[in-house]
Amino acid sequence: MNTISMQKRQWILEICAFLLALLFVYTGMSKAVNLEKFHNEINNQPFNNVWTPYLTLGIPASELLLTVLVLWPKTRLIGFYGSFLLMATFTIYVALVTFNFYERIPCGCATAFEKLSWPQHLILNSFFMLIALTGIYMERKQRKNIHLFDAKSDAKGL
Repeated sequence: MNTISMQKRQWILEICAFLLALLFVYTGMSKAVNLEKFHNEINNQPFNNVWTPYLTLGIPASELLLTVLVLWPKTRLIGFYGSFLLMATFTIYVALVTFNFYERIPCGCATAFEKLSWPQHLILNSFFMLIALTGIYMERKQRKNIHLFDAKSDAKGL
């Protein structure tokens, strides 16, 4: 017995996609609009500054690309996987800062969420990781059900 109807699953998928898109368009645009500030914040992080030019452009570009991918149904699964990967990377970094892995605590580099403490940032990132995981699970389940429905329809000659 299917515990969640296809309609409810679709609603959950849309909510997950919308929340991730909202996060990424907000953070991506915030960084892009304040690119010089973001560049300086990246330089203040505890890793080699040789990565700064790539991260300064790559992070906001990735966030804006993921916005499009999660909103477009044909690329949504790729968008959910990409969202999970990006959020996992950010979450691991924030966890390392939160638990004093680095010799010094860098500035809160999120531009859009700079007022959050590191533990609050860790909770927020973990929440969005769970949203991405939920999206992956629900999208895969929906695609499996659509393929099963199509196979049954073909078998019945519909």
